[in-house]
Amino acid sequence: MKLDDIKTGFVKTTQEKTDKPVIVPIIKQAASLITPRLDALCFKTYTNQATNRFLKLIMQASGIDKKITYHCSRHTFGTLSIFWGIPLDVVAELMGVSMKTVKIYAQIDDQVKVREMLKWENKTG
Repeated sequence: MKLDDIKTGFVKTTQEKTDKPVIVPIIKQAASLITPRLDALCFKTYTNQATNRFLKLIMQASGIDKKITYHCSRHTFGTLSIFWGIPLDVVAELMGVSMKTVKIYAQIDDQVKVREMLKWENKTG
């Protein structure tokens, strides 16, 4: 991401895979990590392959026996966004994907079902 992609609290970019424009608000925690660099990038970036190697080392050092890749971060973002109640259409827009794709993340665990059904108790109780 280049500093030029950031305009008034939003990142404006284009999804590489779909060529779809994506506009994402920058939350405070992310804004605090952005520092101007001589190469005009916001962060030092690595290739997916290099990132996956670093993740493998981190997982080994943590004693976690599971394969994690950079792409897992997209699944984590989508799943947690839905779990925290962000509507599916908003998650799709933030991720630059179709509703069909984002519905894959909506097949979540029973905790979400319990949370949502508790809304009925609050309405009828």
